[in-house]
Amino acid sequence: MKRVMKRVMKRVMKRVTKRVMKRVTKRVTKRVTKRVTKRVTKRVTKRMTAADLPDISSNLTFDLLRNTKDRSH
Repeated sequence: MKRVMKRVMKRVMKRVTKRVMKRVTKRVTKRVTKRVTKRVTKRVTKRMTAADLPDISSNLTFDLLRNTKDRSH
C-alpha cells in the first residue's frame, strides 16, 4: 500500500510542478520583456541628437497632416 501511495504522489507532484512552472515562466517572461523594452527605449532616446530632430519633425508633420486630412473639426 505504501508503494502504491508513493507512486501516486510522485505522479501528482510531477503534474502539479509542470503546471506551476508553466505559470511561473509566463509571468517571468512578461516581466522581463517589459523591463527590456523600457531599457531599450531609454537608450534609443538618449542617443538621439539635435541633428536628428529636423528629419523627425518633418516626418511627423507629414504624417500628422496625412492622417488628419479627411477629418472634420
